[in-house]
Amino acid sequence: AFGVTLRTLAGMAVRNEQEVENLKVLQHSARVARSFAYSTIATALANRPSSESEREPLSGQDAGHLGKLALRDAELSLEDNPGQATAWRAKGEALKVLERYAEAAKAFQQAVRLDPRDEASGEALLQLHTLGIDAHLGADGADRAAGGAGPRGG
Repeated sequence: AFGVTLRTLAGMAVRNEQEVENLKVLQHSARVARSFAYSTIATALANRPSSESEREPLSGQDAGHLGKLALRDAELSLEDNPGQATAWRAKGEALKVLERYAEAAKAFQQAVRLDPRDEASGEALLQLHTLGIDAHLGADGADRAAGGAGPRGG
């Protein structure tokens, strides 16, 4: 009876370990998806016409704050999955929202390095390059090249 109980417990431990791994994958996917959502909303808020923003207040939604949330989620995902190209692209999008262009270029470059078929990261990298921003530039050089004055919002 003891051997059967031990085997049952060992089987349960293996199943629990598999469930934990499955949850980690789901958590990674959820963080990356939420990071992209924050970046998309932040970009839409930052780019909406002033006439629209006069009519419809932001109700506390600030592009800079959403960019920081997007970056946090991307970086948390990368802690567990540093080899995941999608998480690097999410980080690049968040950094782009925060107008940290040289860092964004590095993140997109890493995404392309990990997955050469990642067209979205390649296009983002090319877009930054046409603005005169390359991954080797420092933050000051990137801001000057883009004509930026730093992140919008708080």
